Formats: sequence, C-alpha cells, structure tokens
Amino acid sequence: MSEQATMEGCCEAFLAGGLKGAAIPFGEDQAPQIAVIVPVFRHSVFLADAVGSALAQENAPAHRIVIVNDGCPHAETHRVATALACSFPGQVEYIRRTNGGLSAARNSGVSYALARWPSVRAIYFLDADNWIEPNALGRAFRVLMSDRQTGWVYPDIAMFGEYDWIFDYSGQYSIISHLAANISEAGSMVRREVFDKGCRFDESMRLGYEDWEFWWQCISAGFTGQHVPFFGLRYRKRPESMLSEASREHSAVLAYMHRKHRRLFRAHSLVSLEAQRAPRYALVSSGPVVRLCTDPARTDVQLTIGELVNRIVISRQQPFLHVAPRLIVAVSEETLSVLSKLCLDRWVFWWLEVQVAFGTELHVAGVALRADPSHTGVRIRILDSAAWPGRRGPLHMIAMRQATLYECMDDPSDEWIWSLTTARPLPRAAVLQINIGQDLMTSLHCPGVICQFFSFFEELHCAARVRSAAMPSAKERSYSPCIDDNEIPRRLFGCGPLFPVVREGQQRHATFVLPVVSHGGVEKVALNIAAEFQYQGWHCHLLILSSQAQLTEKWQRTFETISFYHEKDFDHWSGGEYLGTPYPKWNRDGDDRLLKGLLVGVDAVFGFHAAPLHRILGELRQGGVATAASLQVNDLTILGREVGHPFHSIGYEHAYDIFACGSASMLQWCHAMGVPRDKLIEVPCAPSYTLTPPQVAEILANREKNNSPLRNMRALFLGRLDRQKGLDRLAAMIQRCERLGLPVEWRLVGSRVITEDTDELPPGLLKKVEPAVSDEAELTALYAWADVLILPSYWEGLPLTLLEAMRLGAVPIVSRVGAMEEVVNNFETGILIESGSCDRFARDGAQVLETLVADRSLLARLSHQAAAAVAPRNWHESCRKLITKINEIVAHRQSV
Repeated sequence: MSEQATMEGCCEAFLAGGLKGAAIPFGEDQAPQIAVIVPVFRHSVFLADAVGSALAQENAPAHRIVIVNDGCPHAETHRVATALACSFPGQVEYIRRTNGGLSAARNSGVSYALARWPSVRAIYFLDADNWIEPNALGRAFRVLMSDRQTGWVYPDIAMFGEYDWIFDYSGQYSIISHLAANISEAGSMVRREVFDKGCRFDESMRLGYEDWEFWWQCISAGFTGQHVPFFGLRYRKRPESMLSEASREHSAVLAYMHRKHRRLFRAHSLVSLEAQRAPRYALVSSGPVVRLCTDPARTDVQLTIGELVNRIVISRQQPFLHVAPRLIVAVSEETLSVLSKLCLDRWVFWWLEVQVAFGTELHVAGVALRADPSHTGVRIRILDSAAWPGRRGPLHMIAMRQATLYECMDDPSDEWIWSLTTARPLPRAAVLQINIGQDLMTSLHCPGVICQFFSFFEELHCAARVRSAAMPSAKERSYSPCIDDNEIPRRLFGCGPLFPVVREGQQRHATFVLPVVSHGGVEKVALNIAAEFQYQGWHCHLLILSSQAQLTEKWQRTFETISFYHEKDFDHWSGGEYLGTPYPKWNRDGDDRLLKGLLVGVDAVFGFHAAPLHRILGELRQGGVATAASLQVNDLTILGREVGHPFHSIGYEHAYDIFACGSASMLQWCHAMGVPRDKLIEVPCAPSYTLTPPQVAEILANREKNNSPLRNMRALFLGRLDRQKGLDRLAAMIQRCERLGLPVEWRLVGSRVITEDTDELPPGLLKKVEPAVSDEAELTALYAWADVLILPSYWEGLPLTLLEAMRLGAVPIVSRVGAMEEVVNNFETGILIESGSCDRFARDGAQVLETLVADRSLLARLSHQAAAAVAPRNWHESCRKLITKINEIVAHRQSV
C-alpha cells in the first residue's frame, strides 16, 4: 500500500473518531508524559525548525509531537508535515483538519493527544514559526509538577527577527496583572487537569488574544500560573503578524473577553485578589508590628517596622519584581477602634487614598477626630494645608502615598517632610475633621500619631541612604510594574479607588444611598428596609451624599460601613430636566469616578431620593449590580404642579431593575408614567420602630380608661417645619379653635432649625414648638399622650408618623392627599379633610375637633379602629417580595 493510501486511511479513521480531522500515527505507542502541539498554517518553511527544536530536547521526560495542519492552502505544508512524521516514527504524529483558526487547531491537537496517550501529564504549545532551546521542556515540566495548584508555566520571550529583545516576565505570578495584560505567552506548558476541567481555546476568536482568553479560563477554573526562569522560548517577531491584527482590533476583542468573563471582573473579586497579592495600606502604630491590609477591618499580613522598610526599599529598586503597600498610614489602635464603632473606618481609609493617590497634587493627608457636644450625629469638614495643626493639636491619622515616600528617600535632606511638625508644612496637605456628637461618643481618648509617623520615616530614610549592592539591570518588560497592581482594579473599571471591603465566602452586599440622614420619613424607610436585608443575611452599607448625618446607634447596628460623598454641584439644579423636574448640575458636568469607586463593588444599590446617583446606575447595572429606587412621594410647586424625585427616577427607568413604591398610589402613578409593571413592587410603609404586642396593648388600655370628657382634647403635630406640612393651615386651625374656646391642648414637635417656611406660624406658636424627637421611647410617649394627630399637609406619600400614631390609637385628622386614603377611611379609622384653601381647612378641622370633643364615644371608636387597621403592618412582610426579587436578580447575574 502506498504512503498516500495509508495517510488517507488514517484520515478516515480519525474523522470517524469525531475529532474533525485526519491523523497519521507512526511507530510504537509508549507512555509519554508531555505532548507538544505544533499548529501550522502558512509556515511550512519554519515548521521543520520548530519540530526539530522539540525533538532535540535534553533531560526531558518522554514526549511526543503532534503537528496540526489547520487546512493550510500551501501543499508544501502537507508535504513537510508528512515527511517529519515519516522521518520520526514514534516521536512525531500528524493531524490534518479543515481550517478553523489557531484555537481550533490547538484544541484538535489537545483532544488527539489526550485520547492517544492517557499517560500525558502536560501539554506544551509551540507555534510553527518559533522554536525552543534544548532544556526547555524538562525545565518547564519540573516546575509545573512541583505545585499541584499551578495550572501552567510560562516563559520569558526572547524575540528575534524584527528586533532582538528579551521580555522579562519573572517574579511572582499575579492574577490582577494577568487580567490587565497578557503576561503568559501561548508557548507555555499546561497541566492535563486544566483540560480535564473543560478549558479550551475559544474557536470563535480568530483575531488574536485567544491565548490570553484561555488563561482567563484557567484562572476561573481555580488554577494559577508560574514563571519558569531561563525557559528558552525563541519567538519570531515580524513587522506584520497575527499579533499585529489583534492590536488593531484590541478594543473589540477585549470587550468580547470581558463580557465572557464577567465573573473575573467583578469589583469585589478584584479587591480580594488585591488583598492577597498587594495589600493596599500599611498601618503603622506605636508598637513594633505593622499591619498590611486592603480592608482595614481585616489583617492580611503582619510585619515588623524593619521588614516594611525593606519591602519599600526593594520595591523602589526592583518595581517589576516587588510590591509595597500603596499608602503608609500612621494610626493608633484607639483611633481605629473609634472609627470602627462609628462604622467609618473603611470610608476614612478610602478618603485618605483619594486625597493622596488619586488625581490630586496632595502629598499627605490627615484625620482629626473631635468630640462635639454642640451637635448630634457626625459632621465632616475637609480643611487644606492652612489648617494643618502642626503641634497645636493632635492628628489621629497621617497618610502618605508610596510615590511621595520614594521621593523623600531620594532626598538627602529631611527638612521638607519635617515641616509637617509645624503649622506651615511644605508638603501640600489636607485634613479630614470628623466631629462626633455627644449622642454617639461622650469623650475621645485617641493619641496623636505625628511621633510614630516620623519614627517610621527616620528608619526608612536611614535605610535608603545605606549604600547597597548594584541591582542587576532588568530585561525589557511589556507590562506594568508590580507597584501598579493596586492601580489595576480601578483602571479596569475606569473609576476611583475601589471601596476597601474584602468579602468572605458567598456574602452579598448592598449599598443604600441617601441624600441626607436626619429624622425624615425617607431615611426611616431606608433604615428599616436595610434592617430587613440585614436580617436576611445581607451586608448593608450606607452612602450619604452630604457632609453630615444625624446617626443613631440603630444606624450603626444596621450598616457595616457608613460613607460620605458630596460635591458642590449636587446642590445646583441645572443639569437638565425630565418632565419639568431638574437634575443636579453634577449629573451633567461632574466627574463620576469616585462615586463609581464607592459603589461598583456591591451586589445591589438602592437609591432613596438620591438624584446624583442616577447618572452612574446604567453603568453599574451593566456591570452586574442590581439597581433599585425607593419612591415615596412627589412634591408640589407653589402652583400645584407635581415635581420631585420620582420624576428623576423614571427619567432613568432603563437603568433600574426595580422601583420599590411605598404605597399603592405611588405604584399606580409610576405605571401610568411608563414604568413596566414587572419592575414595580409595593413595599407598604410600616411604623419606623418596633413595639411588642404587650406594649401596644397597655397603651391602648390606658387610652380607653382615660378617655374622659372632663379633660382637654390632646392634639399633636409632629413633623418638619416646612411648607409641605401645611404650617399655615395648622396655625389657622389652632387660632380658630382658640376663638371657639374649644378645650384642646396642643403640642407642636418639629425641628429646631427655623427655615423660611416657618414664618407662616405666628410668633406665639413658634415659641411653643418643641425640639424634634428621634428617641423611640420619647416618640412612644408623645403618641400615647395624643388623642388626635393633626397632619394638614399639602402633599404626602404615606407618612410613617401617621402609622406610628394610629398603632397606638391616636386618631388621625389629615388632609386628603397622597396615599393617606390607603390607611385612613373617613370616620372609620380617622378623618380626612379636603385639601382646599387654608381658611377652609382650618374651618373643617376645627369642626372635626369640636365634634370629637363633644362625642368621646366616637373618639374611642375611631381610636380602636385606627389601631386595628395598622396592626398588621410590619417591615418584615412589606419587604418580603422586594428581597426575593433582588435575590433572584443577583443570583441570575452571578450565574452568567
């Protein structure tokens, strides 16, 4: 039988085996440990050199070479491959297949080799126009087999042809670096288990980068790479090649790869990788131990001061091989404890990083904590160098970035940096002043850190001045130095520093975004929804688009982190509009990178009337974040036209997965305004705090017992002192009752901050206004005191105040606006007054009070029915559908 007939018979047999090609096996079957796959297409002249270099290996395990002809149109390719297989029987085998591209050719070779030789433990890929030096396979195999976690080993690249360069990929393997640049040449050796897990070259990728995408598959399968020194790959570089084509199509090909590997590019995964590879912060305290971490709530590595100094010095000398923390932060354990208790620790570190390492010209940043008995909650101020305290007052944190330290190391004088001990520092500086109200912390006992910062710096400066041996000159590099590993995650997302939270296991994280935190209903809704998510196992974070917040311990119990972010253009409403409601100027002109950095790493983002958030939600959603808007109420202009945050949200309807409506009427309004029904979920409002059934029963029993016509009627107004709440109606109603001589005792409870709207209250009544109440026991006492709750609002959603008062039997007398009718049935569970003119409302309201004063049995019946109507409402039931839907969305996006 002729050689051609033999070849054709083998082709038919190979095709019948389902490998879509033809094979020519020669020689005895043995038990090789390595298979060398050599795909060839239009490189017939170079093929003999590539195969010859694989045949000439020394000190290598038994290996076989598989030539894969990828349907090359040149007859010479077939003749050369056939000749090689015939000339080296038992060493070279030949597959011929229809053209499918380089990926298909490699896959065919892999499938053939693994089926042909079950003993094969590793596959090496050798392109037909390259070659390897005699010890390459043995050296690579020994390194590969030394660690079961290593999925592949990769070489340096010694180029010849267009130019003679050696690209050096030595050093510790970094997944983060590999996601940003292809640091593994295709001419690498791959462990068999990688293919057993289903990893194959993507045959749809015919424009290049198919090897880079293959390594991403390996990473996803749980494998890592390892560099082999002196591997011996010789890479032919010509001015025009497949790599040139890939470079021209770089953006399109890379976008496809990112879509395919969404899981690898989730921000929280990158933060975890960063923590493993290159912890972001070094925490220098007064003790001998330095903590390295990316998440300040965790410790990734512990070093001595000397070890940290050595790490910084060597990263300066060999930035491609060694990495040091991005920020050096002097901080005491006492300060960390205070920040952790306030849930501000991660945000403060993020803020420090933003100041000194992201697009600023600052050299150093500090943090000063202040106990502030004049305010409640937390207030922040950002001060420039002019406010640097020097020796006048303590700084509780000092941070300097790596690059500034390098500059100081090169400076033989230390005068520049020592000026930080004065009130006129030469380095450009900023100070974050955190004022902590006495309701959160009565006193502070945190030491200053200027001494420990300079103690560390002195040791670093001395080490840098010690003459060291000359470092070897580095070979050419085609990727970023190790010091950029901290930068790669944010560059991949085009954002500011990623918020430093490192997850454990399968945690789910959600951020709740509020424009302000005071005592308003929207904030209470957010707090209660977050508490339900926390109860279901979510980790909740709070982002406040302001510089102050009225935080209580309940906020700190509910949220794992609390952050602040504010831009001056948040408050300028000239950034375009939707249906007559303007957006903030920042939405049009602002830099959104920092806000994205705060949010991109979570699974879900909830906006609560936070207008600046809309700008980035589309990008977050595209990146796999579930997005939801909580909508409670539309505002009214003086002319009675609806405006407000729901208009903001429906203008960005496409960017939202869910609209969580606080009432049925808000849900119907959203649907009528074009929001698809499937996106709408009603989250019925409930009282903002919990009372036990015995507590409620006791108050209701006392109310019934004390309902005597011999005492005055008790009327309560509880709310903000602004135009929405109908202060002019309230004043007119009180005056009318006084003229009628009705026995009504009034209590007006609201904010002490008197705005321009409060002048609608007569000066005499202004003096009667009691401070706003947030304490749950005080609120309960107010509701228990009141017989009736007066809410003369011009517009409302479904006020939590209404539900809380009704739960304890206070009869609501309210304007017929918003969703009031959803809980107040006229003369059944309360009394509705038509929202007309001020005089008409005052007349009708006074008439209702007169009726109740005269008929205490009617008051008792309304009280009983009001309490019964609200009793079933609770946040656990209200949030059930919302949490289920968010879980479904997140699970789906994590699976693709």
